[in-house]
Amino acid sequence: MENSDERLHYFSITKLEKALKYYYNLGKIDPAHVLTSEEMGRYMSWLMEQHEKSPLIEISFKDIPSLLNSAEVVSISKELTGQKTVNSNTRNRLFSLFDSPMESKFFEYQQDITAGRIFRYLPAYWNTDDHFLIYYVFTGQMLVMFEQETFFLKAGSVLFIPPGIKKACTCPADDTNAFFFMIRQSTFSQVFWAHLSAQNLMSFFFRRALSGEHSTSYLLFDTDGDTALESLLYTIFKEYNRNGVYSSQIVNSLMSTFFLFLLQGYENTARISRHNSFHWDNQFANILRFLETHYEKLTVAELAVRFGYSTRQIIRIIYSVTGKSFSQIQTELRMQKAARMLTSGTASMEDISAETGFANLSSFYRAFKNFYNCTPKEYASLPLSPRQ
Repeated sequence: MENSDERLHYFSITKLEKALKYYYNLGKIDPAHVLTSEEMGRYMSWLMEQHEKSPLIEISFKDIPSLLNSAEVVSISKELTGQKTVNSNTRNRLFSLFDSPMESKFFEYQQDITAGRIFRYLPAYWNTDDHFLIYYVFTGQMLVMFEQETFFLKAGSVLFIPPGIKKACTCPADDTNAFFFMIRQSTFSQVFWAHLSAQNLMSFFFRRALSGEHSTSYLLFDTDGDTALESLLYTIFKEYNRNGVYSSQIVNSLMSTFFLFLLQGYENTARISRHNSFHWDNQFANILRFLETHYEKLTVAELAVRFGYSTRQIIRIIYSVTGKSFSQIQTELRMQKAARMLTSGTASMEDISAETGFANLSSFYRAFKNFYNCTPKEYASLPLSPRQ
């Protein structure tokens, strides 16, 4: 793998970025004003007009694929390459990328993840995506704006933004190298969800985002420039742009690995947006871990005493984090363990009942049938994988 300087510090400014910088420095864009997506589309159209009129400023739209290698963008950039004039159809297609940033325009059919660099000196504009977005700044800093909060994303921080969130960003500096990674909603459900435990903040964030609960604008981790994580993200970027036979599968696997390493090393650094309906405390993760490992005979009162809360507070915390009651979580965990024991075929019904915390067999049978809609014996005889 290339050395750190070559990878992260020497992405030279492109011709397109030089043109954006030129007009930025001329004051053509008010840095205090965040454009609407429609205004952004008009600005890019105006930029094309300057490209046609002014020989002093060379604008190379062939730089676009290196910043976002999607079928729609590549097709547009090919039309623009070498053109002295831009036809109205091409102009309208480029406009639509900013006016309506939908999955269908940024993902090819077989892709679950796309990756690219963020344009330096591109004006900030409000936009809302229908996919998950990750920002990572390798060098410098990037200004990120939400409707109720603005901050600089520093080098080494990982920012997750769920679908449906209105946001804007800008990188008006030569030394900023910021990358983005777009991930389909369906990918989290089908590929990554199995790797996320219900006890951590990332799982909570994605669960709420996937269910359409957009009270949390972002999830932010401070990795302090962890070189292993940086290497993973850069490898994802390179593999995506390689676009080889197995690139899509490799990118998915690498991103899954990135999530796990991020959780393993930096779960306790995570924070969510300040303006939301939910308050997170890292103690909540400890509560859920304890519940997950002692659920068989644990009571709400015992859990409350252990962590210094009232019973009412514990009930509220568990529900606000998971969307489920203590008894629902306890039942799910008991039934999942019972199913595993049944399919292993090495334990008696009495042992399973006792191991999962039931006082007697009749209580166990009743709970199992209510949960799985079949008896334990019927479940054990099913030819399919356990339905957990």
